[in-house]
Amino acid sequence: MRSCLLPSLLACALTGVLADRATAAPNALPDYLDFQLQARSGIGPGFNLPLGASINSATVDLNDAGRVAVRVSLPTGIPGDDFTRHIFVGENGAGYVVSEGPTGSLVSDPRVAPNGIVWFAANFEGGNALAGIYRYDASDQSTVRVTALPAGTTFYEFARGNALGQIGYRVSFGSSKAWVSYAGGSVQTHAAESGIYSFLFTPSFDENQVIAGKVLLAGSGFNQIRTIDNHAVAVILARSTAETAASPYVNFDNSPAISPTTGRVAFIATLAAGVRGVYRYDSPGNIVEIARTGTQGLGSIESFGPAINDDGLVAFRGVDSNGKQAIFVGDDSTLRRVIGRGDPIDTDLGLGQIDQETPGSPAFSGGVAINASGDIAFSPTLTPFGNNQIEWGTGVYVAHAGTQLIHANGFEGN
Repeated sequence: MRSCLLPSLLACALTGVLADRATAAPNALPDYLDFQLQARSGIGPGFNLPLGASINSATVDLNDAGRVAVRVSLPTGIPGDDFTRHIFVGENGAGYVVSEGPTGSLVSDPRVAPNGIVWFAANFEGGNALAGIYRYDASDQSTVRVTALPAGTTFYEFARGNALGQIGYRVSFGSSKAWVSYAGGSVQTHAAESGIYSFLFTPSFDENQVIAGKVLLAGSGFNQIRTIDNHAVAVILARSTAETAASPYVNFDNSPAISPTTGRVAFIATLAAGVRGVYRYDSPGNIVEIARTGTQGLGSIESFGPAINDDGLVAFRGVDSNGKQAIFVGDDSTLRRVIGRGDPIDTDLGLGQIDQETPGSPAFSGGVAINASGDIAFSPTLTPFGNNQIEWGTGVYVAHAGTQLIHANGFEGN
């Protein structure tokens, strides 16, 4: 199920065709005219999801092959089994619920590795011997627990695996947390909340077994953006003004993102006078601004982590200058609004729009993901076009970078 935005349909009709996406200039900020539905939950029957499935506050992930994964809630009829523990996996508009955590578990947002393996953490209220890091392998349709290390862990979260089968995640030991990675049957501690660090925020993990994230320093209370490898070697990428007066960053948001292989890190920061921006660390001393509130049609930046690919394209959630929630993507020169609240979008039920019945309710669920092609995965709430008083549920979409051969009726040509 694919479509292009209505304002683009006239151009489709006038020109007959649009250039193939592969003709876009290398590293140029792409256009986004093609939106492909992967799944939809709803009060009634959904699309690629069973009856009763729901997607709530979930962040969809996307790999370079176009495979998406998102956690869903699905009624099981088992007493006490009321948690979100199911995983949807889809690709090119097809998919289904393929995996689930143990009965009674709560699973984390899944992550899709370059080789298609889907990683997630599973936890239980009050603890359970089955808690740990799990993977789903489509080649044999198996879901197995890979590790429960380190010993003594009481909570696992933010699991992300790479193509080598290494997994980075955050663990809790009661009230204390650590960033760790698992590889080859053993676990390495990248950082722990003792000594240097008083708090470790959401980690991001790359193909080189490096974790990036925000840290709070013990004693001083300074917050920094750091990368830390599996030997606990740390690199400070950005400091706040409390630590370094020359820094423009008053504070950092909690969820930076590291690119798969190039070591670039995207982060969101608050500047003086409440101005907020999205930034990309490229190398020591080289941080570029991707977006700043009050410029290029960006009204505000929402508190969801950004996503970054190896080329340095950064996607994030924000609010446009018209007060509409939207998905944005930028490089070091241009910012583009990809799609937002009130925009038309094709669904399995017909032409819809991204909207909510209640004006103050969010029009998107969770954060976004971006792959090497610049495709962006996101999860919007849906209504019929022109009537936001009817709810069509929550969708999972991939916005394809570049342009496609699209007919005047909005559907892709062959």
